[in-house]
Amino acid sequence: MAGGKGALESGQVNGAHENQAHGTWPGRHLVAAWFGAFTIYAGAVAAFTGHEDRAWAVFAFGAYALAAILLRFGRSWWPGLTVAITGALIAPFAWLATQEQDTAEVRVIGRAAGHVLKYGTPYLPTSQLQDWRSYNPYLPVMEVFGLPRSAGLHGIAGDPRVWTSLATLALFVVAFAIMAPHGFRRCAGCRGHVTRLTVIAIASPVVAFPLTLGITDPPVIALICVALACVSRGWVGRASLAIAIACAMKYTAWPVLPVFAVMLWMRYKGKAAAGFVGTTVGTAAFLALLAAPDAMAQPDSLVQNTVAFPLGLTHHKTPAASPLPGHLLSELGPAGHLAAVALMGVAAVAFAAWLLVRPPRTHQAVAWRLAVGYAGMFVLAPATRFGYFAYPLCLLGWLALTNFKPQFHGQRAPLTISRQRPSGRLAGPPAARLWALIAQVPAQVRSQVRDARVPPEGDPAQYRTEYHPCPRRRRQQAEGATDSLQDKADARAPPLGNAAKAHSARRRTRQMRVPSAGRSGGRAFRVLGAQAPGGQVLALGLGQGVDLGAQRG
Repeated sequence: MAGGKGALESGQVNGAHENQAHGTWPGRHLVAAWFGAFTIYAGAVAAFTGHEDRAWAVFAFGAYALAAILLRFGRSWWPGLTVAITGALIAPFAWLATQEQDTAEVRVIGRAAGHVLKYGTPYLPTSQLQDWRSYNPYLPVMEVFGLPRSAGLHGIAGDPRVWTSLATLALFVVAFAIMAPHGFRRCAGCRGHVTRLTVIAIASPVVAFPLTLGITDPPVIALICVALACVSRGWVGRASLAIAIACAMKYTAWPVLPVFAVMLWMRYKGKAAAGFVGTTVGTAAFLALLAAPDAMAQPDSLVQNTVAFPLGLTHHKTPAASPLPGHLLSELGPAGHLAAVALMGVAAVAFAAWLLVRPPRTHQAVAWRLAVGYAGMFVLAPATRFGYFAYPLCLLGWLALTNFKPQFHGQRAPLTISRQRPSGRLAGPPAARLWALIAQVPAQVRSQVRDARVPPEGDPAQYRTEYHPCPRRRRQQAEGATDSLQDKADARAPPLGNAAKAHSARRRTRQMRVPSAGRSGGRAFRVLGAQAPGGQVLALGLGQGVDLGAQRG
């Protein structure tokens, strides 16, 4: 994997992949540092909160501390990860489910599920909205997690928290399995890596804490991660289905839709983006109507529960009142509330402009923009709480845990070179990086590079030209070295007019331009091109890594 230490990626040839070491990202020492940070967070929650939050923090503090020690000084992953997931999720959930009353979220989901079975809608009429506990801010599909208890399953087995936890666990397994380089079912190493990543994600406080209290954000976040994984493979239809399910569960998933649409517009065409949006919205509406067929019969109740209450526009205010800028502004009165809403609008316009000026082209860019957008929205929202920041934090965690490029199953992966430095003392960091890159090129290709570097005998003038100290001269030589390949391609292309020829020449110059920033030991060097077996072209250059493309002359 490209992000792992000392890891080499290899593809599959004729349905089978080569035996190789799998990536070790993230390493045990890095995960131990993460769990040390989780320990500090759990200690802060235990010190400054109460009730169910403190009960979770007491269990999680000791579990995270012990897990960090076991991961740092132990020899295996599983003792530390087992302690972490047991102390951060299983033990506090069992305590709260048996010793404490149901949390507000659990009661709302259970009541809404029973209301759906009786009346076909999860929302109480406006005349029955007596206090903030009477409101249901969730969309209809979320009530599926309360159906087991409404159907007569009592005890822990009927608790909605069990089903939200199982759904989140399964979705994270699916997301990480899609990102596995060799396929989850065909490779034992990939199965072990996916299991580790899933346990790390579930045991983290941004997932374990809300799951223990019955907060409904983790399954929505997991569906977003599944959509990101599907897009990384090019599975646009499956990504659309995952986002549609999330949008039919909670409004917080809807900001994902435009960001994905812009990315598809840049990668494919506007027609593909429009089809993606239409399919996602239509599927979400169908799922919502299927889960609550009579919800639209009372539109006033739907708007009061799902729109007005989360925005703080109802008589009974939401308990989501963390001291963030948007909430502090709304506390100043109607003018302050209007100012907070206006700031959210300005932030939305600025975010849309960012998407258009710097549109995302990869799933990593999509995750990063979503993290920034969610953070800005929750900071400026009139009714907000710190728990909403699980969205941007989980997206950043997804980027950290999937710090590698997935390879398509059944295809041979391109050669990538590890950036691990060789052992021993080397003269300066630039020389060390250059040697680390060159030393891992296959011997056969390396010999061809050496042959390409040997100047003609008895021609010192050409030798001085090949290794001329002037960057412009080296760039001209590099462009001339690739002219033969381009000329062959131009010979097969239809004739062009003068304007088209000039544009093609300028474009070729930009593509073949050699970065002048590459230096080794204070002396500039030129990017060398060599023909590798099978028609592949090798390009060596400091700062650009090693890229073995599949260009054919």
